[in-house]
Amino acid sequence: MRSNQDTFKLTAYLAIFAGIGIWLFFDGFKKWRRKRLIENIPTSKIRSMAMGLVELYGQATPWQFILKGPLTGRDCVFYKYMVERYERRGKSSSWVKVATGGSYDNLFHIDDGTGIVLINPRRAELNLDKPDFSFESGLFGGDIPSNLVSFLDQNDIKYQTWFGKHRMRFREWDICPNDQVYILGTVKKNGNFVSDFKMKLNDRLREIKAKPEEMKKIDSDGDGTVSVYEWEQAVAKLKEEMMEAQLRQPEQPQETSFVIDKGQEETIFIVSEKSEKDLLQHLNWQSLAEIIGGALLASGCIFGFIKMLTTLF
Repeated sequence: MRSNQDTFKLTAYLAIFAGIGIWLFFDGFKKWRRKRLIENIPTSKIRSMAMGLVELYGQATPWQFILKGPLTGRDCVFYKYMVERYERRGKSSSWVKVATGGSYDNLFHIDDGTGIVLINPRRAELNLDKPDFSFESGLFGGDIPSNLVSFLDQNDIKYQTWFGKHRMRFREWDICPNDQVYILGTVKKNGNFVSDFKMKLNDRLREIKAKPEEMKKIDSDGDGTVSVYEWEQAVAKLKEEMMEAQLRQPEQPQETSFVIDKGQEETIFIVSEKSEKDLLQHLNWQSLAEIIGGALLASGCIFGFIKMLTTLF
């Protein structure tokens, strides 16, 4: 016969797993509705796209300048990365995230042959498939390449131990120039994106920080460290150069007067390296698995709870 404590534990577990099942069930329907939405939206041409929700497919191209992947140095228009460290805590060990980031503030173009349009990835649901770069060091971390060691040092990420180096794992996802990209988002008037000088400046400063050779140029006294004064001088010089360049810049083409972003009414915004067909297949099996699995899990827990009650009363 079960004790009150065992009954309480069993009830708690049943309630938790029933809640998970219900959440999976409704999340599966959410993904199913998303699949139906994608199926019902025809792919637009940039030249003739209308304001509101659109589906586009084209080549990624840089807007103002090409970025460099922080781990690989690869040319790209967008990147995100993750660095993990293998840590032991008590009797267990696991991978722990120690650095993540991405060029979420850097806009890029999509060109489908009929025109170009800006993409603002800040609030996008990114579907970048498997990492474009992945590296995992050995047991004692002694085989970490020099470029990754430089990244760790520049970002003050601890990797040294008393006995050598931590075991580290690095991953980077890139959208490179001319990569085919699927976009589902809302067309908006490009009010401040092109003319916003502050955004352009921040993008350029971020690019400089990601390049050791650029930071070395700023280190005017050659002591190996960029001081606050040296950085302020570099920022002031860059502002002056960019202001002069902006004054000489011709009027922007009409295509860049629009940007794809997350909408207020239709909030779906997907940036994917998968084609529409692959994306639909992924959503199809994922939604079905969550609906069926969630329903089975929730109903099983409810049945178990009812059976438990019958034994008690």
